[in-house]
Parts: sequence; structure tokens; C-alpha cells
Amino acid sequence: MSSPNPYTWHSLELRAAEYYASIRKPESEWKTIEDLAPQLAEFEHRVRVEDYERAYMVLRHIDYTYLFTWGYYSQLLAMHEQLFGRLQTIEAQAGNLSSLGRIWGSLRQFEKSVAFEEQALKIYRDLQNLQGEQMSLGALGLAYRRLGQIECGIEYHQRSLNLAQKLGLRHAEGFQLGNLGNAYCSLKQFDKAIQLQLAALSIMHEMGDLKAEGSWLAQLGITCQAQRKLQEAVTFYQQALEIASQYDYYDLKLRCLKGIASIYWELNQLDQVIVLLDQALNIAQQVNDQPQIAEFVSNLEFCRQRFQLTQVQSILDNTLPVSEILQEDTV
Repeated sequence: MSSPNPYTWHSLELRAAEYYASIRKPESEWKTIEDLAPQLAEFEHRVRVEDYERAYMVLRHIDYTYLFTWGYYSQLLAMHEQLFGRLQTIEAQAGNLSSLGRIWGSLRQFEKSVAFEEQALKIYRDLQNLQGEQMSLGALGLAYRRLGQIECGIEYHQRSLNLAQKLGLRHAEGFQLGNLGNAYCSLKQFDKAIQLQLAALSIMHEMGDLKAEGSWLAQLGITCQAQRKLQEAVTFYQQALEIASQYDYYDLKLRCLKGIASIYWELNQLDQVIVLLDQALNIAQQVNDQPQIAEFVSNLEFCRQRFQLTQVQSILDNTLPVSEILQEDTV
């Protein structure tokens, strides 16, 4: 009886996956997407041989803290969609659904975000996984708020907060306090919003979570701006931007640059607006975030046409027209 051929396509794919697993860098050295090249290659090889469970484990370790934080939403979406409907373990199915909900939310497809998070929430409840339930409740609160259903969002955030406090999840408690603060800001209850956001900031500082600390500084900037306390808002944004730039937090950098630019717009400091929009456009181009690129190009084009700002033209000359960007995004 002949021995199995060790050089079949399936075996070669698995050997390639194991090779890439063996050459991963230490996590302390993961600074850019290039540092995750072995994991990305391993994921593709495992998907090709339908080793979906291990592919999911590879992806889960580099998803939120790295690829999502760095702004690679479209790439993450494609990877999670390859696993959708193909995972065997219930826990992995729920985690993948929740990730899809989070990513669709970042891509501003909020109804899709709600649909995936509700599926994840049902699974977590069936499993009696309270921590998973807590996370999904918070994610649904965020998605409903983005759909303009603020009161519904508050209800979900409050339920998520209650569960986080019951389970002793200090980090999650901080997030939901801050999310409630954001919701009350939307309702123009600014004093309550600031109180909750400051509580969230304090917890994140206590936990040593710099990205979250930066995020709540930025949210305080938004609340102060809504109150017309523009100088305080700029100060909060700049503190957040310093953290975001130091640790390359993509989404936080864009949020701060947009916030400061909008304040300078109100103050009619157009040269500063152009500088900030140019910085934001360059950051979005680095990760090929087409919706954001289109937004910044559109804003720059508006400035050029309305105010005849010649310095904008050189920026636009190095960027695709908005129509082409939008066309690429819908392919």
C-alpha cells in the first residue's frame, strides 16, 4: 500500500500556513500592516483549504487592536465575509457576526450593522454568554444612535452598562458611561454628557488604555464645541490628536482633524482648514479609505470653488476626481 503523497495541493497549502505561522514577529513589534504580513498570508492559505476555524483564530488576534484601529475596514470586511456562514463553533459564529456589525458601522452602513449585531446578540443569549451579550448590547446602542434613534440607543447602552457593572468589567463600564455621555450630548444635555464622558476618561486613564483615553478626549471636544466653548474644544481635540499621532490610531486622528478643521471653519481661518483637510486626506489615502477620501476631496473642492483658494489646486491635482473615487468605492 502506497503512503499518502505529502505534496498534494491541500498539504502544500497547510505547510505554507504553518510556515507563515512560524515566522510571525513578536506582538511588541506590530506597528504597521507590513508587520502582520505572515498572519495575513496564513489566513489566506487556511481559507483556501477550508480551515475556517483556525483562519478565524488568526484573524481575531489581529482584528480590533491592529487592523481595525489602523483603519483597514474594507480589508477586514473582506476577510470576515470569507468566514461568514462557514464557521462550525457557535462562539466563533457570534464573534464573526459581531465583527461584521462593527465594521459595517465604521463604513456607515448602520442598518447592516444592526442586523449583524442582533444576530450575534441572539447567539450570546442562547449560550448564556453574558460578556458577549454585554458587548453586543453596547454595539447596538451605538448603531441605533447612528441611525438617529437616540432614546433607543440610550436604552441599549444602559443595559450594557448595567451588565458590565454586574460582571465587574471595568473597561466595558468606562465605554458605556462614555457612550451614554455621547448620547446625552446628541440630546443637548451637555452637563450630563460631560459628567459621563469625564467618568469614562478617568476609567480609561486608570486602565492605561491610551486609545480609549484619546477617544474620550475627542468626545469631550465634540461636546464643548456643541456648547460653543470653542477654545476648550480645540484643547481637547489637540490632546487627543497627540495620543492618536503617537500611536498611529487612524480613526482617532481623522476625528480630531475633522473637529479642529470645523472649528477653524467657523472662525473663518480658511488657511488652517486647508492644512488640516490636506493632512486628513493624506492619512485616508495611506489606508485607501475611499469614503473618507471622497469626503475630504469634496470638502477641498468646495473650498477651491467658493473661495478661489489657489493652494487647494495642487492638493487636488494629486488626487483622483471625486466621481472616480466614488465609482471605485461602489465596485
